[in-house]
Amino acid sequence: METLQQRLKKYQEENIDGKNSALINQTYAQIDEIEDRSKERMDEIDRQKAIQLKPIKTIAQFKIEPNETHTARIIPEDYFDMIEAYELSQGRVNTKIKPAFGLVDFVSEEADGESRLIIVTPDINIFKDRYIEEDYHPIKNRTIVYEVKDEEIIEYQLNQVMKIR
Repeated sequence: METLQQRLKKYQEENIDGKNSALINQTYAQIDEIEDRSKERMDEIDRQKAIQLKPIKTIAQFKIEPNETHTARIIPEDYFDMIEAYELSQGRVNTKIKPAFGLVDFVSEEADGESRLIIVTPDINIFKDRYIEEDYHPIKNRTIVYEVKDEEIIEYQLNQVMKIR
């Protein structure tokens, strides 16, 4: 818009004997068109502001209750501080949390840089019942299972879990 006004001013200053009349008229038309589009857009914005949303209608409501079955996995965020402290006490560093219910819950590093994949379970027997070997086959030699009971961690190699009675 500013450029059009500058152009109009230039045409008017150089308008000797009406030679730039067509350019001046064209520039006026462009300015009017831009102003009209701007006004239309502002009207549209005002209409959008005035739209009232209908209140949300409840279709169904559910109450979730645990079914008293125990789980084989945990939410990693709930155990991060405990696992990180345990890993540090064992000389391992750089403990990282993984998204909940992935193949592993945590990753840490040995002093030599070797990574350890960690699964945390509250009950090793339930974990064994739900363990699917094909899922872990490529990483089973690097994966450790921590059973957490009463704030105590018991460590198992994943490839030895099925041998536990």
